[in-house]
Amino acid sequence: AGTVLARHAAAGGAAVAGEPLYTLADLSSVWVDLLVPRAVAGRVRLGQRVTLTVPGLPETTAAITLLPPFVDTESQSVMARVVVPNPDGVWRPGLFAQAEILVGEH
Repeated sequence: AGTVLARHAAAGGAAVAGEPLYTLADLSSVWVDLLVPRAVAGRVRLGQRVTLTVPGLPETTAAITLLPPFVDTESQSVMARVVVPNPDGVWRPGLFAQAEILVGEH
């Protein structure tokens, strides 16, 4: 089961061992990779809730599932990954999202 992302073969063409015929993806969930500025990265933790906003889509809340211990040298940011359930297929890979991470309450 999945969504066909690319077709590498043509009808009537020869298949070559080791070469893909199709590229498939399971889009029932998608990753959202967030660039967290280094200045606040120390306050971000695994499991923290993130509210994601994309124009035209309903606001979505999910948790941080990956937080590598290194900083991207170009952006000076830490990448935090959020996995978003996508049962209706409305989240498409490549979309830009705005994220709000609750890092504390008073």
